[in-house]
Amino acid sequence: MDRRKLALGATMLTMLLTFICINSGRTQAAIPAHIPIDGIFKPSIGVDSSVQAGGIVQVTPDSQNKKGAIWSEEQYKIDLTHNFTSLMYVNLGDKKAQSVDGMAFAMMNDPDKVKNWQQVTGGALGVWWNPFSWVKDNSAIAKSFAVEFDTYHNGNDFDGLLPNDGPDRGHVAYNFPGQDGAYQRLPSRLYALNHLQLQKPQNGDYLSLVTLGHIVMAPSVQAATTSNETTTRKIALEAGDTTTTNPPIVPGTDGNGNGPTGATGDITIDNLTPLDFGKVKLTGGAQNVKNIVKDPNVQVTDKRGTGAGWNITVKSSEFKDTTDSTHILKGAQINFPVGKVVASDSTNTAAPTAKAITVPADELDNAQILMSADKDKGMGTWADVMTTDGITLDIAGGAYAGSYNADLTWTLGDTPLQLAGSSR
Repeated sequence: MDRRKLALGATMLTMLLTFICINSGRTQAAIPAHIPIDGIFKPSIGVDSSVQAGGIVQVTPDSQNKKGAIWSEEQYKIDLTHNFTSLMYVNLGDKKAQSVDGMAFAMMNDPDKVKNWQQVTGGALGVWWNPFSWVKDNSAIAKSFAVEFDTYHNGNDFDGLLPNDGPDRGHVAYNFPGQDGAYQRLPSRLYALNHLQLQKPQNGDYLSLVTLGHIVMAPSVQAATTSNETTTRKIALEAGDTTTTNPPIVPGTDGNGNGPTGATGDITIDNLTPLDFGKVKLTGGAQNVKNIVKDPNVQVTDKRGTGAGWNITVKSSEFKDTTDSTHILKGAQINFPVGKVVASDSTNTAAPTAKAITVPADELDNAQILMSADKDKGMGTWADVMTTDGITLDIAGGAYAGSYNADLTWTLGDTPLQLAGSSR
């Protein structure tokens, strides 16, 4: 759905509405030059409207109990992100005081009602609420703006708020049919329309004459002699979907598919590359061994949209022999370098901070902060990508031969923590 068609209230509040009666006698005025209507407007289903010869739209024929609705085709929608002017000529008949109801010009965004028009007839003019309803209903066209050309005074209900300044020979006004503020309850408990920018014919004329009215609608900024335009765009952003997972920016697995966590939520650890230090020949002394898993990385996604910040810490258990748990790599520690912090979106520049840390491989609670996002940073998806051989394991001399494993515990906190040490 095109959001530009939804923000009608904000776009049209400064509408300048004018109308000029030309040729207000009883003789039909000549039809002025105009654009062809065929292919631009199309009647709804079940109405009495038609496109006449000569490119004229007949909304309703000159007889009782008729209803009409004719809408522009899909490709001729008005783009509300730009100012526009709409000029048309309207023939409202010649019934004068005997005229009934009238017509409305509407802009709306409801494709179903364009195709199957089933609105309230009579004083509602096919766009407003049912004036005879004691409760609010859904009869008005939602998400719409309407200008009414009302040729009949419904004094006891829909026109009950009009000023009592003499006979009502018809009037022009606008409002937003789908908004509660367009209506006001009368003492009779029926609803009346709030007529915005009300205008009436002058010099005793009736709106219903054999007259071609010259109707001009344009935003008020059109009157200014400037080429500058100001429009309003709206968007509502909500916290992200907490049921979906976030794929790794950099795969970084051990070749067996291990790495992606499958975590869901509004702030998650998405990827933790397993580490493998390969096969090493003991020298009898202290040794520094390099990781062999390609592109090791840690990835975090923050979809909360609050800018609260976060931190991720890591701690290690002891390295124990898989066949003899009494054999432990005493004094072992894992060294993580300062990684390259990358985002899933290159336009996201409010990056978290990564640092170089050393994690003791013991049973103590020696968690170290690898990456942290201060307030208003780290929103979105970020990965701390380290070089393959940048992660190393320190082994003390005097170790037993064997195959050793250790568990790394990663914890994601939902607030920032102070980083200490080397970082970038």
